[in-house]
Amino acid sequence: MICNCQTLLNCLILRITQTIMALQYISDDAGNQTAVVIPINQWNEITARHEDIKELTAPKANPATSKKPSDYAGTMSKEEGETFSQYIEQSRNELERNF
Repeated sequence: MICNCQTLLNCLILRITQTIMALQYISDDAGNQTAVVIPINQWNEITARHEDIKELTAPKANPATSKKPSDYAGTMSKEEGETFSQYIEQSRNELERNF
């Protein structure tokens, strides 16, 4: 079976189901299957045979943690910063007044 990048995951699923595996199915409260657990030793065998699967399953960099605070320096003008600070101060005063 020859697979292209678009159908690689579907081909993998088909190949997995064609072999005998100890798959575990996870279901929600309504009984709908939501996930499949593949034993790690079998997963390692699959990824060893199909190197391109590693690209699909590699962890993605989290954009929120990939930037440093210094990357944002100078992204707001001084006037915008002052307006923002005034808004925050006003919000705090309103919050304290409501308690």
